[in-house]
Amino acid sequence: MELADETVEDWLRHVEIQRVWETPDPELTPEQIADLSSMFLDETRSSGDYRYLNAALKLNDWLREHEPSLLASLELDTRAQAELDRLEAEVGLS
Repeated sequence: MELADETVEDWLRHVEIQRVWETPDPELTPEQIADLSSMFLDETRSSGDYRYLNAALKLNDWLREHEPSLLASLELDTRAQAELDRLEAEVGLS
């Protein structure tokens, strides 16, 4: 399954409907799950749509449990925290 075959919105729908963070789609490799998280973080940054951050955080939780070295190597937690910090500032929580 190629990530480029679908739009980011399609992937968000797929991840949420299939609950990929609980039981990954057997066609998705851990690397593709990490790529999805990264794509969702990029979309959060560019669009300000925090649905993507929510999905990225769920995927990061799965990666933390099953592929922690992959999560760390891509700095996905650091990027997600930056988006959380931006959200907090935006809504006046910081």
